[in-house]
Amino acid sequence: MKMVNFKTRAILPLLTGLLLLVTFTVSSGATKSEVNNYIAKMNLSQDMEGTVKDSLDKAFSGGIVGEAKALTVLRLLNERTSNDGNKLAILNVLIEAINTDLPVNQLFNETAEGLARGVPITKVEQVLLQWGRALDGTKNMLKENGVEIGTPLENETEVTRTVLYVVIEDITYSIEQFVLEKRAVTNESTKELKDRVIRVLKKDCRLSETLVSLLNRKITGEELVEIASGLV
Repeated sequence: MKMVNFKTRAILPLLTGLLLLVTFTVSSGATKSEVNNYIAKMNLSQDMEGTVKDSLDKAFSGGIVGEAKALTVLRLLNERTSNDGNKLAILNVLIEAINTDLPVNQLFNETAEGLARGVPITKVEQVLLQWGRALDGTKNMLKENGVEIGTPLENETEVTRTVLYVVIEDITYSIEQFVLEKRAVTNESTKELKDRVIRVLKKDCRLSETLVSLLNRKITGEELVEIASGLV
């Protein structure tokens, strides 16, 4: 099965703004068994069915995404996508994000919102690819600066997966909003973009002052602009 590579897949113009105003109903009280039973009804190949189940099981076990949200996305995808190729394309993006250990909550939200609104499936895929690339770029930037799961903090604490995911999502969201507003990113944008990112991190009560201070010292505006350039 051909998988998506966020590092090499071409990313088209940012379309996330099309999807943010949509509301949709999340399936309530779903269980892993219900999710697996629904996957079995999606007419996937045996290999693909197994891959989807295994990837979602990993996401459920790690608390990356909930069963109810996953079931909602699968139902919308199955009911509103007649082309099997398009359906597989969306599933491949979500699976790759899970297996790359990215925070996928927003990817699932974007999928559900886009499908509920009736956005063309190819545009939904573009949005997911853009978010995936930005999330992956942010995660790699943090790792290169020594910020990853297990990075020591104050009082013998360390960066957990949950905290790292919050940081990745906060930074990526800040970059995306900057791009949506400015429509262009240049070398002159470094200070303004970094200032915005740090402001968002400081306002997030889930992050300690020690961690935000560390991020402020480690992250450069140039690195943020590089990620933003992939979204223009």
